[in-house]
Amino acid sequence: MKYIVGLPIRPDKPFLNTVVKNKDSIKEFYFSWGDMPGGRSTVSVERELTAFEYQKQTDEALSLIDSAGIKLNLLLNGNCYGKDSQSRAFFYKIGNLIDFIARKYRLSSVTTASPLIAKFIKENFGDIDVRASVNMEIGTVEGISYVSPWFNS
Repeated sequence: MKYIVGLPIRPDKPFLNTVVKNKDSIKEFYFSWGDMPGGRSTVSVERELTAFEYQKQTDEALSLIDSAGIKLNLLLNGNCYGKDSQSRAFFYKIGNLIDFIARKYRLSSVTTASPLIAKFIKENFGDIDVRASVNMEIGTVEGISYVSPWFNS
């Protein structure tokens, strides 16, 4: 059996070392990035770490996981990206982020709850698997058929 493991809000070395030690049982490692809504709470982190400290921890964790050969899945999984969610600047930011992460690490997929983001990724990053988030609550074959043009899985 293979597992998909997520980066905890506060990653620690023992957890990450356990993931690496069991890499043959790990299919993928998912994570959110910086201030991009990923569908995961950062409330506890925001109280204890600066944004730069949190990003440094994330970078160190992903470097360790990537060096073990484990594939990475970026969560762009928020249900709301605010007033700029359809702007060119927003998609430019997403494109730069994916390009950066794909060059630096072993990024194999992105999970999103946004059909707009999914379409953008499919059109611009064909080698990255685009996944429909469980947060979309797609529960029927008909629902899958509605979003299948923009998602791979």
